Amino acid sequence: MTPLKRWSGWAGWIRVRRMLGLFAFFYAVLHVLAFLQFILGWSDLWATFTKRPYIVAGALSFLMLVPLAVTSTRGMVKRLGKSWKPLHKLIYLIAIAAWVHFIWQARSDVGEMVAYGLVIVGLLALRWKWNGVRGLIPFARG
Repeated sequence: MTPLKRWSGWAGWIRVRRMLGLFAFFYAVLHVLAFLQFILGWSDLWATFTKRPYIVAGALSFLMLVPLAVTSTRGMVKRLGKSWKPLHKLIYLIAIAAWVHFIWQARSDVGEMVAYGLVIVGLLALRWKWNGVRGLIPFARG
């Protein structure tokens, strides 16, 4: 949301950031539940993980998303204090892991996946330009 705010000058992007993040978590929960119910049928998770490595990338991105959703309330932001922001920098790793999940599961046409990857790389490059490499690393000191 920060690049949109900087480009447009409208601070409203920052106000919808939490809602967008929680919507992404809600979508991820629905995605995982639909996978477990309709595709896997809640059976033999281990075989699925070992046969389909893209599911491991998706599971990692989902598991990293959980603490972000849990700590998105105003009360948790106050309780965590200065450690809230470094925790929420996990979103950069989550975006990469989710993209890896997305591109690994592709069967033939990867055009859409490559486009999303380019958007992620572009946004991370902007973040690097504005804040240096420390702006991208969760829990970085200094």
